Amino acid sequence: MKYNLEKTLLTMLVIVLPLAWTAPSKAVIFPKPLEGISEVRIVIDKLPPDAFTLNITEKALKDTVLTLLNRNLPELKLTDSAPVDLNVSLALIRATSRTGSYLGYYSHLLVKLVDYVRVPYPSVEAPEFYRFAKALLWERGVLFGGSSEDAWGQLENILTETMERFATDYCYDNPGCRKGE
Repeated sequence: MKYNLEKTLLTMLVIVLPLAWTAPSKAVIFPKPLEGISEVRIVIDKLPPDAFTLNITEKALKDTVLTLLNRNLPELKLTDSAPVDLNVSLALIRATSRTGSYLGYYSHLLVKLVDYVRVPYPSVEAPEFYRFAKALLWERGVLFGGSSEDAWGQLENILTETMERFATDYCYDNPGCRKGE
């Protein structure tokens, strides 16, 4: 009897505890995080050295994201002075055999939309002082891997799907949005 009670309590803790300790969703903090955003700046993080061996360059990534955004969200302006960043980062690990031959890669693509919000930073000397903090508005991360011949094609497909998902979420938060084809 005691064993069954302990087993039941343990099972309940395993099921309920993760739900109790999860962080509030972004929807609670920002009900419509993409609402009212009219322009973004594309920022490509520094690529790992192995990216070049797979024909992945910063220019190719930026051009692809630019093309996809223009196609999917023609009304969203892309400027270098926009207050909101569309940040693209790529982590990449080459996989080699014992003989040193190249087998493929494992990668993580993270695309996120970051805004800079004004946060009160009160002090005795300057109670009206504010600082700016990054606020994550939208994010999608994808793990993928494959052979070296397929690297750019697979990354391009994932970027296409990610930008389509971003466009869908953007139009959901901005009724009347013209989503491209």
